Amino acid sequence: AYALAQSAVRARPRSRVWLARLAQAARWSNHPQTALTALCRLALDLHETRYLQPALDLAVGLRDETRAVLLLRELIRLGRATPAQRRMLSGLYLDTGEPERAVRELQREFARDPTPQLLWEQAVIYGSLGEPARELATLKRYRERYGPGTQVTLAIATIEYVHGRLPQALAALVSAEPHARQSDTAYWETLSGLAWMLERYPLAARAAQVLIDTGKADTADYQRVVYAEQYRHPQRAFAVAERGWKQTHDPGMFLSMLYVASALQPATPWLARAFAALGPGQAGAFAAEPAYWTSLAELRAAQGHGRAALAAYRQALRLSPGDDSLLAGYLWLLIDSGNLTPIASHLYRLDHRARQAPALWAPITAAY
Repeated sequence: AYALAQSAVRARPRSRVWLARLAQAARWSNHPQTALTALCRLALDLHETRYLQPALDLAVGLRDETRAVLLLRELIRLGRATPAQRRMLSGLYLDTGEPERAVRELQREFARDPTPQLLWEQAVIYGSLGEPARELATLKRYRERYGPGTQVTLAIATIEYVHGRLPQALAALVSAEPHARQSDTAYWETLSGLAWMLERYPLAARAAQVLIDTGKADTADYQRVVYAEQYRHPQRAFAVAERGWKQTHDPGMFLSMLYVASALQPATPWLARAFAALGPGQAGAFAAEPAYWTSLAELRAAQGHGRAALAAYRQALRLSPGDDSLLAGYLWLLIDSGNLTPIASHLYRLDHRARQAPALWAPITAAY
């Protein structure tokens, strides 16, 4: 049947009957390209419009974008294309390397049916073409028409950031904050990071707190909240650092707990709470951290364990012998304990060091 139909079409190339029979026989005998050629001749050359849809379906199935474009354009011209088919045309233009025509199709369809996705697709195409100005203009138009949603805001902020306009990027992000949901993790991460970069610390902490509340925070998010709250609300800062330590087990979070605890008055219960949060074997991770030993010394001294306190402070001094603040703390610990014997013979030598270290003046004077 296929061979007979081919012979007939060669003899009568404009025979609608034999072209239809060839298309049918070709599909039956597994010659889809021949079938598509016959259907396209019927639909496009001989204007048999009932073959447009079968031809289009076959062209799409065979990924023949060039013929699919021709068939779609004819369907659109006749007013018989569905909305989905009209949108398909822009995608086909992209597949055939004609992005500008794809944009024009999207613009025409948007004029007919102004849905957000059609405007968004235009911005995506401009982005793929490396045209940030047109992409940004389209995104801003989207924002003006449909509101500052997190997706469009992140896209705008990214373009502004890439081109070095950091304040504009942050302003775009801030405009969307009232509309952002807690589940918009990428938005809150971007807002917190950029605000921190621009030294907008309360804003960075506010965004980081959302991530903490939703269980999506990393160590940097916890640290930002601790930094912003440690002087205004130190007890809250301690609680955030404690939660961060339990969630991340990052050494920096534990050291933040110690720093905040030492600033609270009285510090002893807060230091005890911090050290109680250390699990088995975790203390070893801080063996090289002077702050760990000075905080431990402060706690042991408050608990009445003077020898243990001095031993911990000496360990800190061994780790950082040139730190004048550490030495000053050790001197104060000796003075408070009433045990100046270990340094009595060294006071004159400390005088020389103190000439260039104001931190030592008060404890040396008190020691004398």
